[in-house]
Amino acid sequence: MEPWMGQVGIAGILAALLLTIGKTFIASVDRRVTERQAEHVAELERIRQQHERELGDMRERAQAWEATATRREATINELVMQTGRLQGTSDTAVQLLRAIHAMQGRELGSGEVA
Repeated sequence: MEPWMGQVGIAGILAALLLTIGKTFIASVDRRVTERQAEHVAELERIRQQHERELGDMRERAQAWEATATRREATINELVMQTGRLQGTSDTAVQLLRAIHAMQGRELGSGEVA
């Protein structure tokens, strides 16, 4: 056998070995990338669910604040209406008291003159 034939055989064996090692390495890297991608997707899903929960809580709080503001606004409107009615009643009472005072003054004045 010629020496170059041995070298070709060894080169063939080394090429096959390198191909096998390369495929194994690529498969290993592919597996790790796939695992990391799966972890990444799982983490994103966890974060999305957490944000959805937080947004739900925030919506509930916003609705509660809105309901409270609506109740307070209704209370303020009712108080304004009551104040208006009381002011009208007070004006009537003041006019009545002025009329009574004016009548007492006339009665006293006419009683003194007579």
